[in-house]
Amino acid sequence: MTEIEFVEKISNLFIEKGWHNVNVYKNSLKSMLCISSKMSEDEREMFYSLTEKFIKVPISLYPKEIMDNIQRIPDEWLIGKKSLHILPLLDPKDEGKKTKSSIHMTYYFRTDEINMHEKFRGIRLYFDEEDRILDDMKQKKAKKRCLIMFVDDFIGSGETAFKCLEKKLKKFEIDESKVIVFSLYTMKMALSKLQEKGIRIVPGKILQQGISSISNDETREKYKECMENVENQIDVPEKYRFGYGRSESLISLGRTPNNTFPIYWQPHKNTPPFERK
Repeated sequence: MTEIEFVEKISNLFIEKGWHNVNVYKNSLKSMLCISSKMSEDEREMFYSLTEKFIKVPISLYPKEIMDNIQRIPDEWLIGKKSLHILPLLDPKDEGKKTKSSIHMTYYFRTDEINMHEKFRGIRLYFDEEDRILDDMKQKKAKKRCLIMFVDDFIGSGETAFKCLEKKLKKFEIDESKVIVFSLYTMKMALSKLQEKGIRIVPGKILQQGISSISNDETREKYKECMENVENQIDVPEKYRFGYGRSESLISLGRTPNNTFPIYWQPHKNTPPFERK
């Protein structure tokens, strides 16, 4: 794809995605044009193809996305439950930080619209009250009627989920049957890992890896080589190659996750399209 072709196609793509009327996305377009000017034709083709699949989820959509995903919770998981404890799906090393997306997710469940959802009829929701959970788990009757739901907007590699669950299950002295994981967007690779461990998950929209999921062998291998070249040019650290955990994500939410290809968020000579701040 020539530079002129890329300019025309990516500009039209921004219009199709509805990104062209927002100032921040106008800057994203300028960034993509600047980055692409240094690419080969094959690399531009790859960049455009991946951007076609890119999802940008503004925070304003979170309430609707949460409401839609609540409807996906199987009724049988909630039968007989009297209390539902909402906790952030948080890496233990991030406890105490107020800026993590999973913490913000718990705030939405406090709103009347979500807190009083028909799915939760007869169930009382509690938030961040780990002492209460510990007390409930010591009482046989309360333990039977208690459920814990860990929430986040996105699950990429699944590493954070495993670290969080390992610590909390041990702390509360419970097994996986007392837990639900709730996410708005989940990478298929992480979903499979969690399900294999017997974790019940409401994954929301399930996302495929951007390059590895391409069915055409020739295209897939060509794009891998192109991405490796691009990441070499912008000095991507090894642990973030193809996105953290090699997740190959193509998503930006309230903040772009590091599971997304670094070409979209890592600062380098040019400001990236969806910079992590």
